[in-house]
Amino acid sequence: IETKDAITGTIICAKGHETAGGKFEVEEWSYCGLPAQLTSELEEPIKDDKYVAIISGISLGDPQYDPMPLQLFVDLITGQLGSLKDQTFYSKVVRLIVAGDSLSRHTRDSAGMKQAKYLSNKVKAASISAAQELDDVLTQLVSCIFVDLMPGQFDPASLALPQQPLHRCIFPQAAQYTSFQSVTNPYEADIDGITFLGTSGQNIKNIHQYTGHRDSTSTAEITLKSRHIAPTCPDTLACYPYEDDDPFILRDCPHVYFVGNQDKYSAKMCTGDQGQRTLIISIPKFFNSQQVVLVNLKDLSCFPVSVATLVGSDSMEMKECEEEEEEEDMEAIPTVNILPDDDMDE
Repeated sequence: IETKDAITGTIICAKGHETAGGKFEVEEWSYCGLPAQLTSELEEPIKDDKYVAIISGISLGDPQYDPMPLQLFVDLITGQLGSLKDQTFYSKVVRLIVAGDSLSRHTRDSAGMKQAKYLSNKVKAASISAAQELDDVLTQLVSCIFVDLMPGQFDPASLALPQQPLHRCIFPQAAQYTSFQSVTNPYEADIDGITFLGTSGQNIKNIHQYTGHRDSTSTAEITLKSRHIAPTCPDTLACYPYEDDDPFILRDCPHVYFVGNQDKYSAKMCTGDQGQRTLIISIPKFFNSQQVVLVNLKDLSCFPVSVATLVGSDSMEMKECEEEEEEEDMEAIPTVNILPDDDMDE
């Protein structure tokens, strides 16, 4: 077993024998494997395309934040942008999941907390204006689709996992809509019989920080097969001290498992010995990649959509990112070709 790839807190099964020196020599080892997967309770399978959009790492309040890509995405979802073909396609997006870090790390002004009160009592915190801007964006979205908002590392929520929902008073406009939901991190939801489980990415980043693992989907697959989505808690990742129960243990296998705020997009289909199938998705930071991931509930296919603006031009470009995956991944995850507009460059 390579020590640099061993993850603390992960339970494995080891097969071997005792040597003459009293040591245990491992011959084979394995993880627990995927837990049992619940079948869909729907009487009929989904026949039409339905999409769930997942976005993370918007980073409002960053000094280099550009509001244009996010507003383009909002206008696409709300039907205010694009051709008739665009509007028809994006009308099939039934829910948006915001997977953490909606606010930037710069909104946490640690230097201001060290100043005397009389020096900072008239200074407006950066998190206030960023939260107001997030409320404006969410209000536009929840007027058309359901939105689930997860907290992240730099959002105004508890640091320890599981993070509790962001308080609704932070979003006075969006909170008036029943389609707005502030949820926990990790977050689990049943959408049309498809089980979604996801985090804002702290569990994967913490594993990468202390091991040799670097691929987000492969690391997420390990947490899935070991049946524990945050094995490094509480050793190197802060979590609430539970005495009788561990909320991070996987008792049921989800259909979709996503991790937010990663460096790049990737996806793979993980299969179990009993026919379990879980789509694992690495959601890139929107601030850096300007990408949103769409998941089709009908066949569990997924793909990223890149929102790009052409500087110095009045034209806008919306195009699907080309996925560079291995052949086995391509067979497992069917690709969906989107041509938002015939007169745009592919």
